[in-house]
Amino acid sequence: QNKSKQGSPATPTPSTPTDASSPVITDSPKTTTTTTEGEPIPSSPSKAARKASKASSKQSKNSKDKKADNKAEYAHLISAPFPDDPTASNYQCPNNNFHKIKFPETPEYKNLSKVKDQEVLKYYKELKTFLLSSQSCTDAPSTSAVSSTDSIPSYSDDEIFSLFRKYVTGFDTMFDRTGSLQLSQILISTYKSGLPIYNAIPSVQNHTIHSFHFIIHFFITTEKSANTTAPIPALKKHFDRIIDAFSSCQPEQGRIIDSLYGTLSNRDKPLSQQFLTGIVDAYKQQILDNLTSLFHPNALTAADTVPQLQIPHIQSSYRVTVGQRLGLRGVEGSKLDVNRYRIKKEEAERLVEGFWTLFDITEVVDMFVKDVNWGGKVGERSIDVDELGRWAGKKRRNWDGYKVFWDEDKKEEYEGEPKEEDKYKVFLNKDVAVEILWRMCCAKDDEIVEEESNKGKEAQNKTDDKEKNEDDKKKEEGDKKEDVKVEDGEKNEDGKTKDEENSTAVEKKKEEDSSQSKPSEKKGNKEEDVWEEGSVIVPATTATTGKKKTKKSSGKSKSKKTTKKEEEDTA
Repeated sequence: QNKSKQGSPATPTPSTPTDASSPVITDSPKTTTTTTEGEPIPSSPSKAARKASKASSKQSKNSKDKKADNKAEYAHLISAPFPDDPTASNYQCPNNNFHKIKFPETPEYKNLSKVKDQEVLKYYKELKTFLLSSQSCTDAPSTSAVSSTDSIPSYSDDEIFSLFRKYVTGFDTMFDRTGSLQLSQILISTYKSGLPIYNAIPSVQNHTIHSFHFIIHFFITTEKSANTTAPIPALKKHFDRIIDAFSSCQPEQGRIIDSLYGTLSNRDKPLSQQFLTGIVDAYKQQILDNLTSLFHPNALTAADTVPQLQIPHIQSSYRVTVGQRLGLRGVEGSKLDVNRYRIKKEEAERLVEGFWTLFDITEVVDMFVKDVNWGGKVGERSIDVDELGRWAGKKRRNWDGYKVFWDEDKKEEYEGEPKEEDKYKVFLNKDVAVEILWRMCCAKDDEIVEEESNKGKEAQNKTDDKEKNEDDKKKEEGDKKEDVKVEDGEKNEDGKTKDEENSTAVEKKKEEDSSQSKPSEKKGNKEEDVWEEGSVIVPATTATTGKKKTKKSSGKSKSKKTTKKEEEDTA
C-alpha cells in the first residue's frame, strides 16, 4: 500500500499509537533504525552475509591456487615451439581477444581436494599428464591397410543401399552440402576409392578405405547375428553420425570414418587401447568442440565464402598445431585440409591452457567406472570386462587382484551396488579404477611377477641340471676307476675281455652243434669259481674228468664267467 502511494508518508493504523519514543518507518528502499534521541544505529552485517563473504574469499583463493597449479602443470606443453605449417593459408583470424576468454570451471579441483590418500592423488595427476601428451595418441594409419582390407569381404551397392535405407529415413532423396550429388553416390565412391583429398598421401587413403570397409562389414554382420527385421538401436546412432558427416565437407567425413572405426574395432585391441580409443578420444573431441565454440562463436553460421571460419577447417588447423603434443587423433588427415590456416602462438597457448583446464581427470575415471559397472551388452560398452578380469588376475607388484570385485564391507566407496547375479563379476570404485588406469598407461615398469617367477624357476632348473650332470660325471669317473684292467684290455660291462668274449662265442657255437646227450655245463660266479653238476655244486678243483662230467678240452682257454643270457641259452 505504501508503494502504491509512491513515496507518501506512511499512515499509522488507528490501533498503532505513535509517540516520540517509537521508531519511525519511512517508505524509502532502506530502513533506518533510530534511538529515542534520534541518532541512527549503525547496522552490522548478518551472520549469513559474513559466511558468504568468507566463502567467496576462500573460493577466490582456491581459484588463484588452481590457476597457479595449472600453469605449472601444463608449462611443459607450451615450452617447446609450436610446429610451423608452411602449406596452410595465411588467413588472419578476426578474433584477436583470446586472452580475454574465460574457461568454465570443472569440478576436478574440488573432487581431488577430497582425496586423502596421497598415492591415489599421484595416480590422478600422473594419469592426466599422460593422457594430455603425445604418448596417448591412438592415431596410427597402417601403410598395409590395403592388404588387411583383403580379408574383409566386399559388398555390392545394393547391399549397402538396403542397409542404409533401413536405418536412414529418406536416404534416396538426400544430397550433399552443395545439392549436386546424391548421398548414396558419395558413400559408394568413398567405399571403393576413399576421399579425394587423401589422394596425396596413400597411407592415409588406404587407412580410410580399410576403415570404411570395416564399418560396413561390422554393420552387416551385426544385422545378421541379431536375426531381426527391426533396426538395432545401438547401430542407429552410428548411421546418424555417418549421414551428418557426409552432409559436410571431406575433412569432416574423414574424421568421422576414422573415429567410428576406432570405436567399432576397439574390441580387438589391448585393454589400454580400449580405454584410450573408446573413452579418452571421444572426451578430447568434446573438449575440442567446446573450445572451438568459445574461440569462434560464429563458426556454426559461417558461410562457404570464408571456409576458414567453419568448424571442420578450424579444427583441422588446431589439430595440426597442437594435436601431436596433446595426443589428438586425426593429425595426418588434417594436414590435407586445404582450407586450414596458420594458428598464432597466442591462440595455440590459450588452446593448450583450455585443454588442460577443461580436461577433468576425475570425470574420465568416472566414465571408465560407469562403462565397466554398467553391465550392458558387450557391443555397447568400450571396455571388455572379461579382458579386464584376466588383466587383474595376473600377479603384479603391490597389487591385489581381488580389489576389482564388489566389497560388501566398503559400500561407501562405491556408487551404487551390483545386481545380485553380478556380485561376483568385476565392479569398481574410483580409487581402484584410477590405479588400474595408472598401471595400464603410466607404470611401464609394472612387470608381471609371474614372469619373473618363471625366470627364477628356469634358472633353478638349469642349476639343478648342471649339478646332476656333474654328479653323473663323477659317478662315471668312479666306475672307470673300479673297472679291472687286464693285459688284453679293459673288461666290458659283463667283466670280460675281448678275447674271453670271442672264446665264449666259439664255445657257444660248439655246444649247439654237440650231442644233446651230453650234460650242460654252467660256470659259477667269479667269487666261488665252482662247477655245477645237476643239483650238486662241487668245487672245480675236485671235479674229475669223464664223459658225463666234463667236456673235451678245445685247446682254448675257457671263460670263467658267463652272462645270464648264455646261461639261459645253455639250459
